[in-house]
Amino acid sequence: MNNKFTISDIYDVFKKKSCFLYHGVGNGMGAGANTNIDPLQHLKNALSTNYELCCSTISSGDSLYTNNYFGELGFILKIKHPDSITYICPNDAGSSKTANNRRHTTYGISQPIGLSDVEDSITNRGISYLNLPGTAWNEWGVQSYDVFGLFIDTGLPFSFFINNQIVTIGLNNIENAFPGMNIYARDHVGDLRQVFYCPKNHISWGSSITISNIYP
Repeated sequence: MNNKFTISDIYDVFKKKSCFLYHGVGNGMGAGANTNIDPLQHLKNALSTNYELCCSTISSGDSLYTNNYFGELGFILKIKHPDSITYICPNDAGSSKTANNRRHTTYGISQPIGLSDVEDSITNRGISYLNLPGTAWNEWGVQSYDVFGLFIDTGLPFSFFINNQIVTIGLNNIENAFPGMNIYARDHVGDLRQVFYCPKNHISWGSSITISNIYP
């Protein structure tokens, strides 16, 4: 093991900071920001292939519209091993895809990563890092992961520019693409709740979950 923490250590940080690990389709999926691939296919690729994913932590009160994270839909991730975290940065790491579906970074800390680095990347998220101006998000590299469920923004339906065309994706499309996978969103008070497709209102709210449900 290279990293200086256990899975329990990092999950305790997530619970203390009330955050979860997220990979959104706007983050390139370790395969580059390819506007020729449907976002749902991007996510299917991440389920079947061991990409190194570009991720951020999402805390209560964060918003897509204040650039705390990228991607209207994506995965809530769990790690399989402490070394699943490949790099960490309290800011944008300036990462880019390599030929073998890994990430090359300009900023941040690579393995071995300490638990204090994990906490700092969340607590001091968005601070100026080296010569890079501050951003509203942090960036982590993650490989060897499990998917807890999907996380979506509530501004449905979503529109994407793919192959020079506008493609619209609704909650029904997401449910059909990932049958049996739970989908979550933040409600108006910031609670994380399961959601379902409702033809009349586009979204129907289910029961709420806590960070401890994701990372027991």
